[in-house]
Amino acid sequence: MFVNKNTWLHKWISKAERPVLYLAVFFHILEGPTVYHSMTQQPGFFIMPGRLIDWLTMAATALLLIMAVLKYEVTITTIKRGAVMLAAYYVAVILWFVFSLSDQTYVFAFIYYFIVILPMLIVYFCFAVSGKEGNSLFYAFSDIMCVIAAVSLVFWLLASVIGVVTTTESIIADWGEVYEYPSYMGIYFERQTANVFGLTVQRNQGIFAEAPMYDAYLVTALCVEAYMRPWKKFTAMYGESPQETRSASVPRLVLLLLTVVTTLTSSGLVFAAVIACSIFFLYPMNGKYARRVKIALGAILAFAAAAVVIVVIAEKSGSSSFRIRVDDFYACFRAWSGSPVFGIGCGNTQGIINYMSDFRSDNLGLATGAGTVLAQGGLIATAVYVVPLVIWVVKCVRRRNWSMLCFAAVAAVLLVTAVINYTVMMFMMLAPAYSALCVKDNSAYAVPEKKPCKRIKERVHVGNR
Repeated sequence: MFVNKNTWLHKWISKAERPVLYLAVFFHILEGPTVYHSMTQQPGFFIMPGRLIDWLTMAATALLLIMAVLKYEVTITTIKRGAVMLAAYYVAVILWFVFSLSDQTYVFAFIYYFIVILPMLIVYFCFAVSGKEGNSLFYAFSDIMCVIAAVSLVFWLLASVIGVVTTTESIIADWGEVYEYPSYMGIYFERQTANVFGLTVQRNQGIFAEAPMYDAYLVTALCVEAYMRPWKKFTAMYGESPQETRSASVPRLVLLLLTVVTTLTSSGLVFAAVIACSIFFLYPMNGKYARRVKIALGAILAFAAAAVVIVVIAEKSGSSSFRIRVDDFYACFRAWSGSPVFGIGCGNTQGIINYMSDFRSDNLGLATGAGTVLAQGGLIATAVYVVPLVIWVVKCVRRRNWSMLCFAAVAAVLLVTAVINYTVMMFMMLAPAYSALCVKDNSAYAVPEKKPCKRIKERVHVGNR
């Protein structure tokens, strides 16, 4: 906004913007369910590592927001709409805070996520989208996750599977219980195993505390690659998108898909199959027999994806993990029914554990983000998550943006199947929908206008002459 009036400031921000963006997104990932964020108190360290990461995340996000405010212009209408929306948002979350949060232990977490992080991301997207850079945060997220995926894939193969790389290092972290994670150079950790064709295989969990959490982040990055980056052929047919875009990359898609599979999680296999199938249907094809080929191959891929989903569900339906997940929904519903409007309080897991069945006394960890939101925040907190998802879906349907509609569907399913409700990554997906209430156009829903490109227009003109 003010940068254009000051040459020196414009030059400085132009150079610093991308490093700051990647630094902020790196902390957005690190503050999630990673081993570093879950580390126990370290000897001689004045603060918990996880809390330090939280403070650095807030600082990096605030710096990113300041640079966006200085660089991009927004209309007075956007500012007014944003002020009204944020005022309504703060009234809702403060009521939730006052009427349900009784445990002082979770005050910082509440302020961190709902008073600071989510509002900052909403304002950031309002400015970034106005400057046609609304996709940049997602692209940076995918770039970093691709690096993490490549590193973890190498270590998983060489260390966890083949065993040619060994380690004597370890990091103690508290994720459900205190556990000593074998550490490979601090960039790859081990904990969980899975049974594959009768063999016990280590799951690929990267830098995350467990494989299912790593899977959720990988799937989100996969959605960015599959649904937010336009195919070159699509751009050539219809012209550029209203937002700054970068073309989709097949190697990156393959890398993320392979890494998702190596997490050896049921949800990961299902997501990989469904997303891979959807990519085929969304990819533009033209030619004399393109429609017939797409229908024929599409039917085969859809059948294969459906077979994978059915086999995985059938395999898991009789397992203890499936029973635990179902019991989680039951416990969350019972906890919510006692306080339907404001819930039992942000972070109050004990209130949910009280309703869990006896058969899972050795596994009291939560497995559903949506159920946790409903139980701990009631209808107020549920609205904070559901309203932007509904806006996202409505916008995509109106614009016939089927790619981003798929992204919205995956985000909703991830919220149900993974405990990512209190992560910056989840808020990163919700914030653009909130900003859509303030900004006329939005990167999460913008699609190329279906009009002939310049070359097609010239051919038509010459033909008419």
